[in-house]
Amino acid sequence: MESNLNADSNELQLIQAAKQGNLQAFDQLVLRYQDKIYSTIFRLVAHQEDAFDLTQEVFLRAYRFLGGFQQNSSFYTWLFRIALNVAINFQRKKKDFYSLHANTEDGKEPQNPNKRQPTPSFYLEQKEVYTKIYQAIAQLKDEFRIPLILRDIEGLEYEEISNLLSVPKGTVKSRIHRAREQLKEKLKDVIP
Repeated sequence: MESNLNADSNELQLIQAAKQGNLQAFDQLVLRYQDKIYSTIFRLVAHQEDAFDLTQEVFLRAYRFLGGFQQNSSFYTWLFRIALNVAINFQRKKKDFYSLHANTEDGKEPQNPNKRQPTPSFYLEQKEVYTKIYQAIAQLKDEFRIPLILRDIEGLEYEEISNLLSVPKGTVKSRIHRAREQLKEKLKDVIP
């Protein structure tokens, strides 16, 4: 618990120094959160180069608006909200956003749960299933897709999602439930 308090106080010191123009302090904040922000954006836009560019944009905006950070929420929550807005704006501008692919971020094939020597057809079948899942997720409206990704892929708690999206926790739960139901319907022929 004490190390967590030290980490929080260290972060507060970095934020205060960055607000006063200390670029090295801001660089430390970037290093602390860039992988998490990139990962989230990648899951929202499904394109590595776009995710990289958007991650840079998030940190540029964060630096520009750092003076407005009031510490009403954690720095990560504030940063995550910027990332979400950047990704949503990008999606609206780029009409071909929905051309998702089933490659994982690191390019590795999915694991065979049976631990047997996988056959080439196994990988093709798995890739087809993942492609259909990603395509089905991409077809969901933003109001359902984003909370679903934040909960089921990013692993955020309902309260965190509620804060990030500025909607009541009950609404978040309802949207996630509806998203899952829509996915179940879209994937009923793919996943028995």
